[in-house]
Amino acid sequence: MRFFGLALGSIILGFLADKYGRKSVLFPSMCVVLAVTFAMAFAQSSWAVLLCRSIIGFFEVACFLSMLVLATELVGPEKSALSGTWSGFISQEHCLFWHLRPILYVTGAYW
Repeated sequence: MRFFGLALGSIILGFLADKYGRKSVLFPSMCVVLAVTFAMAFAQSSWAVLLCRSIIGFFEVACFLSMLVLATELVGPEKSALSGTWSGFISQEHCLFWHLRPILYVTGAYW
């Protein structure tokens, strides 16, 4: 169900991010992911968990895509390939500090 949400969210939220801006989609998406992840801990049925996972997948893709684009745009064209590569590496669960990336990107995008 998460991947269904990812597929649907990448189309819809990608269009909205292009139309209204990355920051205006990134911040609400992160808030929704945080709230629904917290609410999923209290789900009583498997259907509620599946619904929560779909919603998380829908909004999670907006976070990752917006952060990747922000990472490549912040450094300029000469270092954008390196920044995108490191951004992809840091987003993987193999990296120790992978959870700091969203915090740093949102802080950089806000200022």
